[in-house]
Amino acid sequence: MRRTTLYSQQRGGIDVAMTPMIDVVFLLLVFFLWSTSFVRPEENLPGTVAVPAAPGGNTLQAPPPEWDFEHVVIRLRSESGRVVYQLNEQPMPSRAELDRHLAELAQVSRDPPVIIHPDGEVPLGAAIDIYDLVRQHGFTAAFATPQADHSMP
Repeated sequence: MRRTTLYSQQRGGIDVAMTPMIDVVFLLLVFFLWSTSFVRPEENLPGTVAVPAAPGGNTLQAPPPEWDFEHVVIRLRSESGRVVYQLNEQPMPSRAELDRHLAELAQVSRDPPVIIHPDGEVPLGAAIDIYDLVRQHGFTAAFATPQADHSMP
């Protein structure tokens, strides 16, 4: 036989403490709000928009392509007494063509540095002319240093 006490008769049942449960739910809510990113990822993806045809059959000028590059390397070589240019290992037929490509790159971004890498046979004046051309387009220019030979004699 079970004895009933005055205390158990007054309680009437089991009480569930709601305050700790509300605290846990609030902490979970705060955690998920802090860890959620509200940036729309589709705005970060590169994409192109189709250019509609203008009235009269003329097509509109498309925006310049988006290039992803860390740095730009201009290589200067001397072949048969004349300077030959390369932009990121792509041969440039003339200085004017190099100028045009630098102008296109400047429209995209002027942030990456331009590294000018002249061979030993290239006249100093040609290297300085390219340096001035790069600076005119608003890039930061630097000269490549020759790789040192660290072998012991």
